Amino acid sequence: MRSKIIFTLFAVAILNIGPLLFKSDLILHFKTIILSVAAAILWLSQPGFSASEMQINKQKDKLSVLIILFCSSLSVFSAVSEWAYVTENKSEINIVTIIGLIMLVAGITIRVVSINILGKHFTATVNIDEKHELIQKGPYKFVRHPGYSGAFIAIIGCPLFLNNLYTVFVATAAMGIAYYIRINLEEEALSGHFGDAYKAYQKRTHRLLPFIW
Repeated sequence: MRSKIIFTLFAVAILNIGPLLFKSDLILHFKTIILSVAAAILWLSQPGFSASEMQINKQKDKLSVLIILFCSSLSVFSAVSEWAYVTENKSEINIVTIIGLIMLVAGITIRVVSINILGKHFTATVNIDEKHELIQKGPYKFVRHPGYSGAFIAIIGCPLFLNNLYTVFVATAAMGIAYYIRINLEEEALSGHFGDAYKAYQKRTHRLLPFIW
């Protein structure tokens, strides 16, 4: 847990505070504080992993965990950078700001609840063990990967909360690509493990977002 806290503090410092190096007056801005807290919760919810775990699961994972980390880091860093150096009214609160805040809160909540339900089976790398259970309760009734859904929603909410225009598209594209790769790898592994039971589950649910994909 200690190493995860240290990593989280480092990530927040680099991705949320780092872009404000030449805009130090924004470091204690209320939007910076809210986003830093949200980012810390998301990072802490991420299961830890090691080089040995990546090596063991490399055939199934294909470095998808690193792709997700890169894309999420890119999304947050670019959003904070646009807000600091491009957005004119940095303290503005409008309907877009509110929608972004709602997405942050909702996304984090969905992710934390989903991870708690899945428990030890929620791993950083694609990893299916013999005791793996097919969970179909809670948010898993509606989508097969709600933990990713929550992170996706929260990260898209970040540039909206900052009233950004360009990085909404950057975050959507980056996280869409990252989760497309990861989910396809997981679906292949889960289908191979659970067989017809998982195929039936696939038919009545969506992967990431209800009624969309």
